[in-house]
Amino acid sequence: MTELILKLKHWKFYMDDDRILWAEINQQDASQNTLGRETGREAQAIFEYAEQAAQRGDVLGMVIMSTKDKSFIAGADVNDFESLKTAADVEAEIARWWKGSTASRSRPFQS
Repeated sequence: MTELILKLKHWKFYMDDDRILWAEINQQDASQNTLGRETGREAQAIFEYAEQAAQRGDVLGMVIMSTKDKSFIAGADVNDFESLKTAADVEAEIARWWKGSTASRSRPFQS
């Protein structure tokens, strides 16, 4: 039996009976998945949950995949760039993404 963990718009996130987390991206209303503010916030929530579950020993690993037929993630959502008006805006956005990406590389799963 699978257990849905978080209710998200663009990701299906659940744990299977073997204690493996599954994060499946399917960006709504888009032919390809992109990483933008909304999909990125949801990904960060997934990684935070995964880290806590791994630290408790509740999970053995995690699979991240796309349910789109042709690609995983095409890249950044360039539409998000329109709201960046100053150098400080750009720096803040880069810092937010960097924090999420470095955190996701150091998750404590068992080997």
